[in-house]
Amino acid sequence: MIGLRATRGLVGATLAGLLAGCASQDLYQTSQGFRRSQCERILEADRRADCLRNADRDWESYERDRERARR
Repeated sequence: MIGLRATRGLVGATLAGLLAGCASQDLYQTSQGFRRSQCERILEADRRADCLRNADRDWESYERDRERARR
């Protein structure tokens, strides 16, 4: 779904944000627009809706799920 060029761009932006001292929450919120734009490219309506729902998760939900995954 996400092309190599877009993935490299996101990785570069992520690294730049981290190097600039950007907080994780700020970086997460900044990348929401990118995630939404990638979802919009999905042709199948159900998959696109799932993708958008995931892209629109708030920071607290993301952190909670991330902590569960670490355990």
